[in-house]
Amino acid sequence: MERIIQVLLNLRCRMMRVYLMDVRNSLVMLQKSASGKAQTFPVTVKNGKFVGTCLHFSEVTIAGYKDDIPEGVDHVEDVSLGVNGTTSYTQEGDYSGDYSNDIVDVKAEVSDKEVSPYYTAATLKAGTFYASSKAKDTSPATQITLEDAGSGQYYVKNANGEYIYPSASWESFWFWGNWNYSLGKGKQAVNVKAQSDGSIIIAKKYTSGSETTTAYLKLNNSSFECRENSSNIYIYNQVTPVPEKQTTITFTGKQVGTTSVIIGTTMYRITVLERGGNDTASVKVGSSVNISIPDTIGTDETVTWSSSDYAKAGVYSADGKNATLIGRKTGTTVVTATVKNNEGNVAAKYVWNVTVTDGSAANAGEYTVTYTIDNTIYNGKLYYSVDGSGLVEVPVASQTTDADGNTIYTYDTISVKQKNVAYSQMQIFVKPDDGYAVSTVSATKGDTYSQFYGIDKENLKVIYSDEHQGGRIEDCLTAEQEKALLAEAVEKRL
Repeated sequence: MERIIQVLLNLRCRMMRVYLMDVRNSLVMLQKSASGKAQTFPVTVKNGKFVGTCLHFSEVTIAGYKDDIPEGVDHVEDVSLGVNGTTSYTQEGDYSGDYSNDIVDVKAEVSDKEVSPYYTAATLKAGTFYASSKAKDTSPATQITLEDAGSGQYYVKNANGEYIYPSASWESFWFWGNWNYSLGKGKQAVNVKAQSDGSIIIAKKYTSGSETTTAYLKLNNSSFECRENSSNIYIYNQVTPVPEKQTTITFTGKQVGTTSVIIGTTMYRITVLERGGNDTASVKVGSSVNISIPDTIGTDETVTWSSSDYAKAGVYSADGKNATLIGRKTGTTVVTATVKNNEGNVAAKYVWNVTVTDGSAANAGEYTVTYTIDNTIYNGKLYYSVDGSGLVEVPVASQTTDADGNTIYTYDTISVKQKNVAYSQMQIFVKPDDGYAVSTVSATKGDTYSQFYGIDKENLKVIYSDEHQGGRIEDCLTAEQEKALLAEAVEKRL
């Protein structure tokens, strides 16, 4: 059962932060001003507390609700999802099992939590260590192996398993000469001495006639060198912690309702909703309107937006849940948001019947969109497509060959007339002289990108790099349009 908590505070200060502990549901706060008028003020939830700022010299009443949480539960998570929808949470510890009921499937799988190794200072002895030129280094640069050679000496191996040593040779010039120092390769014993700061010095003495010197091993970044001056090398043991266990809990809605499960010391309060539905939207030619999925999208779910007639209305979505409709041509079209769970099954569909009205919006009419590109392309010719239309070859302004045999194509600015469009996107393809490639160039009235990527010819998908910053083809095309465009690019051997 729920019980009401009511607290009356008489404030006699200029400003006060109000906290109410362990309140988990909605909260109403009233403040009474000097004039006697009751007013509300906003509060937020921070670290399990309701926090709000009230005016000075106010009388404040706080009313809220506290749930009866079962004994042993120290954390509560509220989970909302749809029928067939999925979402997942990660919880520390091993709580694998099946916690399902009639409302929701709850599967918990345990795995090792990723852990990073750390490094501790090592003492001089035979073994394999991590080496650095810095004391207290948290990420030593390379490995070093010391093999006992007896009499306090060692053989040294680098990270590639090669024996190395500091080498010196005397070069004589009549009545004078000098020592040359280099890194030697081979199995030769060297002197290794521990220093008071925990480092070691690796050295080897050399004699030529009456001349003597000592060559020292030095670590420069991750490479070993030889120098005539002593150099400190710090050695470390790598310690890999025993990985801790973590549990990934996946919720899949079965039927509409509310329920709860307790896993470890965490209580999950679950609400399964009936999702999906139909709605209407209207947009003017050359204008835009925002639409949004009204329900929660699970962490394991994906959303695909599409328009049945892209020529009439385009649909653009930045985050899956929200989208912008762009009016292009008068008429009607159907915009669909399809939600799929982590197994690829449809969890919900949201449909908008969209009417595109006359072109009285500010962007209606005809204007020329100019796409400025990097007009010098090495070993490749350019094609373009506007909003999924057919590929058009860009005329070559000039063609030359450099001293290395590269063919250099030069292009002029591309200008395309667009009618009744508030937003458009151009896809630029390059046809290399050898192989396949694709570039995407996103432009809105002059904004320019020029980044080139490959085509997955079997699946007809663009292969984007991790550094991709420009517009993506799917930002303005449906999946079917994208495949058709890429199929044409492959057919033309782009």
